[in-house]
Amino acid sequence: MSVSIKSEHEIELMRHAGHLLEQVHDELASHIKPGISTKELDRIGEDMIRSMGCIPNFKNYQGFPASFCISLNDEVVHGKCSLLGKMPGDTWQKFANLRAYYGYMWGYPGKKLLFMGNEFAQGREWNYEESLDWFLLDENHGGLWHKGVLQLVKDLNGIYQKNAPLFELDGEPEGFDWLVVDDAENSVFAFERKSTDGERIIVISNFPPVPREGYRIGVNTAGEYEEILNTDSMYYQGSNVGNFGLVESEEIASHGRENSISVTIPPLATIYLKYKA
Repeated sequence: MSVSIKSEHEIELMRHAGHLLEQVHDELASHIKPGISTKELDRIGEDMIRSMGCIPNFKNYQGFPASFCISLNDEVVHGKCSLLGKMPGDTWQKFANLRAYYGYMWGYPGKKLLFMGNEFAQGREWNYEESLDWFLLDENHGGLWHKGVLQLVKDLNGIYQKNAPLFELDGEPEGFDWLVVDDAENSVFAFERKSTDGERIIVISNFPPVPREGYRIGVNTAGEYEEILNTDSMYYQGSNVGNFGLVESEEIASHGRENSISVTIPPLATIYLKYKA
């Protein structure tokens, strides 16, 4: 494969584009505050890009409706390592961290994008001259770690397609509500996704390698919640800590809400709890 050397003019254009992008990021950062929707941020960003005489790359690409998307790309420049390579800890912690991150990403508003190889946690940096390391899915080479991540991505895609709360109101304030966003001591985050029909899914992430038992979270709606995803499941090569079925709310006030649930949150994991009407 031949490599073309950019001219001084082309390099200057790339440099100028980088400066414009920096201005867009700064402008968006100034608008981020409680209550603003991703739809509104997308509009602000697109308006600014067009006011500069530019065109958003993602807009209308293969029908993509927005100007921005959530992307876990490990290839910005060469030498940045893979997503798995960026994770701290031993092998178990690296894979658990990655699974927790994927669970959080699929639950958070915005369209999803993985760079090639991330769907099975390729460990080395991608090389355009070679095939992906599919051999890692052979347990004689990669154990079951990579198969576990691949199965998780399959299940996340299936859950995403079948549950409107995860995509229907992506850009609307009524489709998202933070439940826990201030627990810096435990590094636990929780939010609720909603659909137009009132369906609800609570996404809970615990990012340290420490399980949380009896962790109380205030909920908007009293009733039963079914655990439909656990990135720490044995099926993904996790430690299989979890709630194993249903969690029922109690009339105990928490996080500014009259009702709450007491849950077990696995270490380095994300769980989804779906409200059972």
